[in-house]
Amino acid sequence: MNLLNFKPLEARQKNSNGQQQNGILSVINSKKNGKRLVLSKRMVDELKATTQLYVITDGKCVIFSSSSLMDNSFCYRLRDGDSGRKILYCAPVVDELSKILNLSFEDCVSKTIADAEFAEDD
Repeated sequence: MNLLNFKPLEARQKNSNGQQQNGILSVINSKKNGKRLVLSKRMVDELKATTQLYVITDGKCVIFSSSSLMDNSFCYRLRDGDSGRKILYCAPVVDELSKILNLSFEDCVSKTIADAEFAEDD
């Protein structure tokens, strides 16, 4: 059998609370429980993000960094989550990222970004 024309399924298994597993970033937009970003352990490790996060954008692409990439960038404080994750509690960040990434929360409270591109600082 020739496997060259095959590709993996796009479907992802969901855990008991309905969220996708193995995502690197979850954007949570809940009226009842607040707005926040949850960085996976993989993302935390790749960015070496322990206590702070910088976020910049060109309006289409978003870059996360543990160090300042621009003179006027703002430092967001990260809090510890479970299993090595970090949490950024900031409603305006969630609102702005939702707009840039075109995320709709009409029928849900969270969106999980499955993967990202990681690069070293130049």
